[in-house]
Amino acid sequence: MTHLEYAKALNVYSYELKVSDNTTNDLVIRVKISRLYYALFHRIIQELPKLQASSAGSKHDQILRRLEASGNTNTQRVFQVFKDLKRLRELADYEPSTLCPLSDLAVLYAKTHKFIKSDRIIIN
Repeated sequence: MTHLEYAKALNVYSYELKVSDNTTNDLVIRVKISRLYYALFHRIIQELPKLQASSAGSKHDQILRRLEASGNTNTQRVFQVFKDLKRLRELADYEPSTLCPLSDLAVLYAKTHKFIKSDRIIIN
């Protein structure tokens, strides 16, 4: 399975979670955030073959730096969504005493879905 195929599968799964479970169960929300984050992570890394092969440091942080350094408007949009999802995913995974904000999640679903469906999201 390629990174792109995996990103699309995670995106479908996170969307199914979104529509099938409308509860405010904190654990379910945390799982949704995590899957959504990794869907975008794998979608981005699909376009960065050198980073896929790299063994240096955190790929997550390298992606952030690469996106942030871009002067392209679309890439900056991807950067903002990835940064927001990363922050929420870290909160969801590592801060069990902190509730995850639902208001951010709905907007991030729509934006992430759009990026994953795009032919190309990183423009050098």
